[in-house]
Amino acid sequence: MNEPETKPATAPQAEDLKQQCVCLQRQMTTLLLALVIVSGTLSIFLWRQVRYARRDLEAMKPPATQMVQEFNQIRPGMDAFLAKVTEFGRTHADFAPILTKYRIPMTTGAPPATVAAPKPAAAKPAAAPASAPKK
Repeated sequence: MNEPETKPATAPQAEDLKQQCVCLQRQMTTLLLALVIVSGTLSIFLWRQVRYARRDLEAMKPPATQMVQEFNQIRPGMDAFLAKVTEFGRTHADFAPILTKYRIPMTTGAPPATVAAPKPAAAKPAAAPASAPKK
């Protein structure tokens, strides 16, 4: 009773299984062919994009080189201006938050003791004093 019945495969069932295997093999072959075609198409597309990028790079090299040369020519003036602004920030405590905002370091020496980084609470409008002087 507890023994499962095993029936031998009959000829129509075996033929049906063979036909299903043939269909699955044909489907796998079709899918592999589609995969090869899609991957080849993607490879060609990427190869063309690399060619276009190289052409663009070659076209951009002369203007970029010229811009770098111009920057290197005006850099001493910019460095001198930055040094003057830093010195001004060291002598004028009110200007230090601006230097902090634009991340300009005060390179030589320590910043003045009165200069502190701006706090978010300080940006709020001033309210009435918390306690009035007693008489």
